[in-house]
Amino acid sequence: MQFDANGDKQLCKEELKRAFSQLGAIIPGYRARRCLYIADADGDGKVDLVNELDHLVRYALKLGYSVNQYTNNNIA
Repeated sequence: MQFDANGDKQLCKEELKRAFSQLGAIIPGYRARRCLYIADADGDGKVDLVNELDHLVRYALKLGYSVNQYTNNNIA
């Protein structure tokens, strides 16, 4: 995924903040914190792209963001 800067298949708060910023969020830091609260099922402070991606996508869709532009190649 283009936002997974270190390639660990997890998104930390800073990576989420960059993602929401690129998506046009007015307050990307807030969106990143809310996303972690909602999508981080195991509480490790990161969104696991294998096990928690569905939670992240549901959160983004609820906010009105489009995820259709991303393919599986960008996620993995």
